[in-house]
Amino acid sequence: MNIPDAREIINDQLIDTIIQNGRWTEHGEYIDNFFRDHSMSVRELSYNTKFDIMKKWLLGRADYVNENMLDQDGNKLNEFSIIERHVICDKVNLNNIGIFWAVAGYAEPHLSPNDGKYYIFRTHLGNVNINWRETFLSRFDYDLGDEENEIQLISGSNIDRLSLSVDYGKEQILTNCIA
Repeated sequence: MNIPDAREIINDQLIDTIIQNGRWTEHGEYIDNFFRDHSMSVRELSYNTKFDIMKKWLLGRADYVNENMLDQDGNKLNEFSIIERHVICDKVNLNNIGIFWAVAGYAEPHLSPNDGKYYIFRTHLGNVNINWRETFLSRFDYDLGDEENEIQLISGSNIDRLSLSVDYGKEQILTNCIA
């Protein structure tokens, strides 16, 4: 499995989108914390200054991401690396499991345990189709990139084989599910 170079997605349009939206990704954190932590106010900087700062930081961050695409044991990600998706709900749809996954050990649901059953999906990277652009964008997120270790799948893509555990019960093997 070849992981592309994270630098390949950095271009003027991406930087402009991040600045205009004020967020790292559509579902990511706001860029204000980045500027605040570097003793700058995003509102007081000119567009060109923000652009130059963001470009320099993103290129450095891409190098960091390239070096740190690691599994829970600190090994480089490969087709045997395990990813997980944790979901709390009443019932899952195996034809729409979801695209937001994480390296094993980093996944956690964002709902309270009182909202249904606790489903844990696990599979190997070699069993899924990864949206590397969105994965890299989530890893660029100044606030959440390292914390979440997100792997984003291509929506609607097939997941050849995965295991499912419900409420921490015995794992069952499922085949031909959809992200």
